[in-house]
Amino acid sequence: MKIIGTNTYTCDSHGVWQNKNKILRLYKKSIGGKTGFTGKARRTLVTVAQEDETKLIVVTLDCGGDFKAHIDLYERLFKIKKTIKLMNEGKSQLNEFEINCKSDIFVTMNKDLIKQSKIIYRINNNELRIELVNGGQIDYIGQCSVIKVNEKSKKYSWWKQLFRLN
Repeated sequence: MKIIGTNTYTCDSHGVWQNKNKILRLYKKSIGGKTGFTGKARRTLVTVAQEDETKLIVVTLDCGGDFKAHIDLYERLFKIKKTIKLMNEGKSQLNEFEINCKSDIFVTMNKDLIKQSKIIYRINNNELRIELVNGGQIDYIGQCSVIKVNEKSKKYSWWKQLFRLN
């Protein structure tokens, strides 16, 4: 993101370079972009924009007025999308389990679907798997490693299962 998101770059030996991608100057939420051209796709544009925690990517092929199209699409999408952090990078506690995530885990979804969706945390062997359930559809979101189980909770869980206590 550093290269495609830089408007101008000054190099002691070669002077100043200006990024020709207009999206960086036209749209304040833009954090990067790349133009291109191929014989089949014609003019191509890939851009990234961010509002709060929500990052979106838009790609167009052979689109007249592509910069305006990207900006219009971002504005529509930022109104209906929300990003939710599900797990933090590093070690954390989830019930009786100590979890280690290599990076933060986020999900971006339509705001109107948040209340009707469920996040499922499944632990199997030494892995925590995070899934989003909406209606009958299950989407895989991410995974973390399970470091250890709190021994006191483990004993309690065993007794709870033995006597089927709720």
